Amino acid sequence: MHPRTRRTFVRTLAHTLPRTLALQLLTIAVGVAVVVAVPAAAMRAQPLSLAPELRAALRAAADSVVALNRPDGPARAWPDLGDGPRLAQRARADRVQAMLGAIPRAALTSAEERMLFDNLSEVVAGNIAGRVCRTHLWYAPSAFAGWHIVASNWARNVRVGDASARASVLAALRELPEAIAAEQGMLQRGLDSGVVSSVPVIRGVIRQLGDLTPDDLTRSPLAAPTQRDSAPEFREAYLALLRSAVYPAARAYAGWLDAQYLPRARRDGALTTLRDGPACYRATMRERTSVDLDPASLMGEARAEIDRIHATLAPMIRRATGHGVSDGIRTLKSDARFTYASRDSILAAYRAMTALAATRIDRVVSGFAPESIVVIPYPEFQERAGVPPSYQRAPDDRSRPAWFLVNLGRPERMAVGNAAAHEAYPGHHLQRIAASQATAIHPVMRTLQVSAFSEGWGIYSEDLGAEMGLYTTQLDSIGHLVHLLDVAVAYYLDAGAHVRGWTRDVLIDSMYVLGGRTRAQAGDYADRHAGTPGQLATYYVGYRVIRAARADAARRLGARFDVAAFNREVIRHGTITLASLRAVLEDWVRAREP
Repeated sequence: MHPRTRRTFVRTLAHTLPRTLALQLLTIAVGVAVVVAVPAAAMRAQPLSLAPELRAALRAAADSVVALNRPDGPARAWPDLGDGPRLAQRARADRVQAMLGAIPRAALTSAEERMLFDNLSEVVAGNIAGRVCRTHLWYAPSAFAGWHIVASNWARNVRVGDASARASVLAALRELPEAIAAEQGMLQRGLDSGVVSSVPVIRGVIRQLGDLTPDDLTRSPLAAPTQRDSAPEFREAYLALLRSAVYPAARAYAGWLDAQYLPRARRDGALTTLRDGPACYRATMRERTSVDLDPASLMGEARAEIDRIHATLAPMIRRATGHGVSDGIRTLKSDARFTYASRDSILAAYRAMTALAATRIDRVVSGFAPESIVVIPYPEFQERAGVPPSYQRAPDDRSRPAWFLVNLGRPERMAVGNAAAHEAYPGHHLQRIAASQATAIHPVMRTLQVSAFSEGWGIYSEDLGAEMGLYTTQLDSIGHLVHLLDVAVAYYLDAGAHVRGWTRDVLIDSMYVLGGRTRAQAGDYADRHAGTPGQLATYYVGYRVIRAARADAARRLGARFDVAAFNREVIRHGTITLASLRAVLEDWVRAREP
């Protein structure tokens, strides 16, 4: 694989799934971080002069974190799942933590240095805390992770079109059976250690593997490079490798999962069924959100938010459908009056809404211009898995534009506006534009990804969609509130599963009653809670922080409050921890107070 393609691939995985096994073993959790709480007053304190040797030590620690994102040795198409790289990464993380521990924070001379120190400390602390989960033994396969997702994303993105690229692609494909075997070997070690995934998650993976390997090779998502390169020799060689090497390895792996893994998998997906499960969930939430919170304490607040949104939605949905909230939401997702008639009309609606949003971002975020983004449908095997819309940034070489991926199997009209706001403008795509323009004190700040920050901005962007005038119909407004309801329900149920041990059936029943999902849809989301613990909860945590900071700024500044300038401040530093975000917003407000 071409080095630039490989970097693009890793970054794509970091957005699509913050805790894929590939990233866990190749990085020091650059997709996650944890806050060591720092009072805002300390962030603003006038520090002592930072001695040159301490500044050099801080930069050396930052260099080490960058290096942790790059495996030693020659570039590999697929991650090395052996113990050697994982243990070496662990030892390096411990050394970085010791380096940071020797630097007195009070000696930092600028806000940028303090932000760098805090974010490095939090990344390393989060990585170390997460070791209790032993995720390398069980986490790899799910609807969002594992070699099958890695390989299908690679096939959709990898560069072709010239002799060098074709040779790299064929070389990578030859190595894929070894990567499949490595994933199976890691899962076998988990079986031997009693650390396993759950039955519903593995059954979903087996179904996806079947969709990935249809009898007609040309219909496999893995065959995507042959659709972008018409060279006959390349096409013939690529399909021959699929037929002779990749398909047999994939089908053998699926058979092993079915015959050997499923009988010993956990019956349910709650982390409470794993040894150290509650500690693992708290560490996972700390990694994903950058906040060391008590998940159970937020459950009551999330349930109150659910009740509040229900009260707002009830009259709107009754006017539209004649039903109560839950039955009404199901009607809005399935009734022909509220859905698109064809796949083409779904795609056209997303494209039109995205184009409209691009013309209105200056209403809510100042100082940024739109950049190219293309709305494309998911491949069929991911569509059938029920995956929601997502964003994939453009590669560094700009060999393709950014992608807004949509599921054409979801025909509801009410979802288009808020999804475009979340994934494109002013959501993740604008977030990426801002990050690319951020002036960072060290390159490591451009590599950090904090799920609660990113997804919190995505949900907050759906609120901004209303302020931009994207929701021109009552149905659009209902869709915005329904997704906000989904976010609160997701936190409530994720904590319920992994803290209180609620079963899959309880999650499905609750989603049916509280969220208006069909039982089939609720089952898909219950399996997502099981397969990616904590991920669905990050949206709510980050959203609450941004909304609270905005309310505080508006109260304190009154007529001086400029919402577009405030929103620019939220994203202009790139991806940072929630503690750093609170600090920079506090400084922004204080600078404008009378």
